[in-house]
Amino acid sequence: MFRHIEVNFLLLHCFGAFVFAQGATHIYNPKTIINEIICDIDHLEKHPQDLPPDYFEIPKKATDDKCLTSNMNAFEKETNRIHLNKTNEKELKGRIYKNLKCLQAICSRLNNTNEHGICEKQQRPVDELLTELKIYLRHVFRKAICHITAKTYEACR
Repeated sequence: MFRHIEVNFLLLHCFGAFVFAQGATHIYNPKTIINEIICDIDHLEKHPQDLPPDYFEIPKKATDDKCLTSNMNAFEKETNRIHLNKTNEKELKGRIYKNLKCLQAICSRLNNTNEHGICEKQQRPVDELLTELKIYLRHVFRKAICHITAKTYEACR
């Protein structure tokens, strides 16, 4: 979806922290997050009634953000700035946490945006989206994400 591994890392954090309510106050090991998400998806595929009703709802505070495409572009630009920033780790982590807020809007809109970046009610069934997400996560997991992610990320040490 994105060109930079750092964005994918934060996207995984988003799915772990926001979508599956893992908590966004700590940066966990990405592989742990991926495994937990895959387990969650397996569970939801077997027990779709456990899927939270607000899983794909748009946050009330994110109604004027020009939808998914502009969110993705803005987030990718900001992530590039974070990656190039040589400041101390505490400040870097603070900026990562700040950008999780932007990423929450991205995740919540994945089901409300078509391939042209236009907001509309997505017709794809939830189970299809979950299956695609699981395939993507397993692919990223096999790529040993921490070996190519910036060493400034605490979870990759």
